[in-house]
Amino acid sequence: GRYDTQNFLLYDQNKGRLEVRSQNSSLEKLDLDIQAQTDLKLIQIFIPTFEEINGPIELKANLSGPLVKPNLIGQMKITDAYLKIKNFPHPFEKLNLIEPIQRALTTEVYNFKDLMTSLCLFVPRGHNYL
Repeated sequence: GRYDTQNFLLYDQNKGRLEVRSQNSSLEKLDLDIQAQTDLKLIQIFIPTFEEINGPIELKANLSGPLVKPNLIGQMKITDAYLKIKNFPHPFEKLNLIEPIQRALTTEVYNFKDLMTSLCLFVPRGHNYL
């Protein structure tokens, strides 16, 4: 069937915002506009190599195509981030990154690690930021 989300909004003035908009989407043909703003410290639990990470992150993207293999196209922006890697003596400060995102995703996920690898938004393939 079809579904329509005019305004899906999760908001917390201290933790960030997630907004998803869609019109005329179906499971066979997604068309979701996604905007998110939060702090990188919320993802630290998913990346065990980071001793500490913080700073604002913003995502603007469109998720389209069939539910089983959607395409994610958009941009991720990180501003004035702080990154401390475990067992590395010096932190990285004032990191800035604007990264285009263009990925074919799969929803055939067998565990959480597969999901994070599939999304791979924070260190895009073929890039080495450290």
